Formats: sequence, structure tokens, C-alpha cells
Amino acid sequence: MWPTATIDLVNLVQSSQDQNCSKLLYRFMLRTLLILDEEVVERAESKLDGERIITTNVKDAMRVESVLAILTLMTSVLTQY
Repeated sequence: MWPTATIDLVNLVQSSQDQNCSKLLYRFMLRTLLILDEEVVERAESKLDGERIITTNVKDAMRVESVLAILTLMTSVLTQY
């Protein structure tokens, strides 16, 4: 498990000085968040108990560490683009 994944990705996006690279990194981050939403956040009835435990742990780690960073990134996307 990589508990700082979202923060590390947000920091990567925000550290980019190149406008074109920055746009690509924003797209990458948004797609990553969409995949996280599909795989981790949405509660699928077909998930096994072990998978539910893992996704719950990931969501809990994200709540503690990543929510503010993700919101800051989304605000930046809305104001810049």
C-alpha cells in the first residue's frame, strides 16, 4: 500500500513549472483520481470481504492525509483552466 500516493502525485503536479507539462500532469492526476473512485471509493456489491477491508483502509488513509491536497489541486484546476 502507498498511503502518500495522492499527496505525492499532487506535489508532482504542483511542482511543474512548464505549462504544457503541467497540463499533462493535471490530466494524469484527474484520471488517477477517477480510477481511484472507480476501484476504491465506489462500493461494489461484487467485492469480496478482503477487498472491502483493503478499500476501506485506503479510503481511511486518503481521508486523513489527502483530502486537503486534492481539494487544493481541484481549486487550482478550476482557477487556471
